[in-house]
Amino acid sequence: MAESLGHVGARFLVSATGIVETCDVGMVLQIWRITSDAPVREFNVEPFNCGINEGWGPSGVVWRSRDSISFLRNTVPRDSTRWRSKDWDTTRVALVHRAEGWVMEPKP
Repeated sequence: MAESLGHVGARFLVSATGIVETCDVGMVLQIWRITSDAPVREFNVEPFNCGINEGWGPSGVVWRSRDSISFLRNTVPRDSTRWRSKDWDTTRVALVHRAEGWVMEPKP
């Protein structure tokens, strides 16, 4: 399992990549904003569905600026040989804070 917790100013992010074969820990990517009362979750995605072994997991999550992060979206291949060797399809993705909220570019 890989986990990361990072912060920039008034926000912090949490990401976790579980072991897909056993689904022991869910995959998650969250962004939280610190307020005077309590943290407020601004973004949440649990991109992997253990029930059907489909989806993706984040890795290499880093802040690019106070309003954007970058990460690798690791998509589970349907080919069982690639699955067993952990040869996932990987795409560099940005998560950017805009007026309408957090937007993933490119979209999954």
